[in-house]
Amino acid sequence: MSTSLSADIGIALLPTSSERLDELPLVTTTAVAVVARSHLSQALGEDELIQITQFEASSVDVCCHLAAAGMGVGIVNSLTASSFTKNELIALELAPQVPLTYGILIPPRSTRSIIEDRAIELLLGNAEKHKHQI
Repeated sequence: MSTSLSADIGIALLPTSSERLDELPLVTTTAVAVVARSHLSQALGEDELIQITQFEASSVDVCCHLAAAGMGVGIVNSLTASSFTKNELIALELAPQVPLTYGILIPPRSTRSIIEDRAIELLLGNAEKHKHQI
């Protein structure tokens, strides 16, 4: 969500750097390393050093797809990693854990519409309902 206040509701990684938006924590997850299932066996079977090339992806979904294609290791949130099948991608926990909190961003207003309030209520309720699955 841009900080131009052109949207009613946004979802982003918290905390943001904007003082112009109110933040409501929604869900906390952890960062994980993702690799193609074949990546570890290939790396362990290599006797020669492998050149390390760095890629930067603009989205965690793209990062997972690059890792699943065997293009290296990605660091993403565990929610995104869990949307890939175990055949495509392995998610490895990081130590120490890196917590990631996502939240609802709303422009500060004295009053919100009934629709906005209901959408926020549904998002928070769904997050609470599925908390044990995250």
